[in-house]
Amino acid sequence: MRNIVLIFAGGVGQRMRFSDSSVTPKQFLLIDGKPVIIYTLEIFSKLSEVDYIVVVCLKEYIEKLEKYIEKYSIKKIFKIIPGGASGQQSIFNGLLTIKTNCSSNDNIIIHDGVRPLVSSKEVLDCIKCANTNGNAISISVMTETVLIKDNYQSDIIDRNRCFHIKAPQIFKFKDIFQFHNQALEEKKEFIDSASMAYYYGKKLFFVECSNDNIKLTTPKDFYLMQALIQAKTVENIFGI
Repeated sequence: MRNIVLIFAGGVGQRMRFSDSSVTPKQFLLIDGKPVIIYTLEIFSKLSEVDYIVVVCLKEYIEKLEKYIEKYSIKKIFKIIPGGASGQQSIFNGLLTIKTNCSSNDNIIIHDGVRPLVSSKEVLDCIKCANTNGNAISISVMTETVLIKDNYQSDIIDRNRCFHIKAPQIFKFKDIFQFHNQALEEKKEFIDSASMAYYYGKKLFFVECSNDNIKLTTPKDFYLMQALIQAKTVENIFGI
């Protein structure tokens, strides 16, 4: 049983509003001179438990990514392939590539290219959970009150029972490939792999991660991510 990482980085960042957002996808934005996608790849490439990595990238940025991978000596890259019209299609493209070099019970570690602040420990905790239970979904606690509101009534939910679903999300290849094929046949779109698996009746197992494990979606996320990365760099320098 192997651990295969599938990084999807095919988005263009439509919710970013930087002046150069039309020409720079969010995964290629620089923090301290290094692209966000490289921070993400470094985490997984350094783990001995990871066997290889497949990256799904915007077609016109594949060559650029290849140069960054060489510059930063990123190891374990199996293939870089073009993305699809949606995140779901991009992941399916990645699964089709992995299918040529995996077994049915291999762990597929699905992670956003723009989520570079997950820790090595959190990834390993997810792998351990997937080895035991067949899957693992990263979650983080809600820190504010949650309100459900419709046209007729509103309900405040106990936030102690509420969590953010994040990544990595790990599934056995046979399971996640089956779910994607079902979704393709039924022409259904899901916001993430956990939602897809839940819809098709899979019992999910959860691993709590830090709220620092944010996804780069808006300019606010970028500035927060930049601050957190810089803080971690300082901590590493001083051994904090």
